Amino acid sequence: MIFIGPDLSNPHSHFRTNIIDSIGNGHDLIIDLYNVKNSEEIYSRILEHTQKYNEEIVIYNAYEDENFFIYFKQRFPKLKLITIFSDDEWRHSNYDRYLALYSDIFTIAVKKNISAYHSYGLSNVYYMQWACNPKKYYPIPGLEKKYSVTFIGAAYGKRVEYIRYLLKNNIDIKIFGPKWNHYIGFSKHWGGILSHDKMLEIISQSKINLNFLWTSRDPNRSTIKGRTLELAACKGFQLSNYTEEFKNYGFIEGNHIAIFNNKKDLLEKINFYLTHDDERETIAQRAYNHVLKNHTWQHRFDGLFNFF
Repeated sequence: MIFIGPDLSNPHSHFRTNIIDSIGNGHDLIIDLYNVKNSEEIYSRILEHTQKYNEEIVIYNAYEDENFFIYFKQRFPKLKLITIFSDDEWRHSNYDRYLALYSDIFTIAVKKNISAYHSYGLSNVYYMQWACNPKKYYPIPGLEKKYSVTFIGAAYGKRVEYIRYLLKNNIDIKIFGPKWNHYIGFSKHWGGILSHDKMLEIISQSKINLNFLWTSRDPNRSTIKGRTLELAACKGFQLSNYTEEFKNYGFIEGNHIAIFNNKKDLLEKINFYLTHDDERETIAQRAYNHVLKNHTWQHRFDGLFNFF
């Protein structure tokens, strides 16, 4: 198979650890857009690869090189181009809707946008939700739950505001990820940037894994991304803000996930779940079973290839 996208040389990038490692066939051509000079270099590498292997599909993680789209079908008419749009919630109107014209199939993770593409005359849209790769995200048994509350992710927007509120209310929280050390008062609670293996350990060692779903582009909008499924695949109990997308994934409050509505509610639910171990473990187990049954990348691509 042929994979094209940004940061694919990084073995820990999301596209690499989830999609390529889930459906790759062992002799894949992987083209990292951060390391190629232009479209001609992409075409040259595809040509060389297809002279050795009988490939049918190119999976492209949409980036920003429109020339690649425009001339790809002219150069390789027998290859089918599947384009993955990861941020259709905010790139729909100024990017995705135009590049979709050059794809045999394109996927979006925002269900309500399907009707918009149909109105453009594009029936080759496929609703593909976020998922996880359980070969890369899994629980580590036998570890002590030594962290009361943790959050893994970059510092921005409401995340900073909510973490600061918890610290002011004496919640014992450990934070990991980029840029937290840029904020006053966070340094002693910051654990740095984690390797993938260390991240799995932290999730398994945490009583409560916070999950903030506000988007970086619009702080008033929340949506599911991969982390919701990854935490569940690690059998981590997660406490998250609400998104209407939960219903599309079959996540039920109190059954698969705990949800907070505001700062005060978050504080109250942290204090509640820290003293109710059995409820935490039951919710985490249900989420784990639910995700492995319904929300792996293998499930997603089996459905996509059947649609194709």
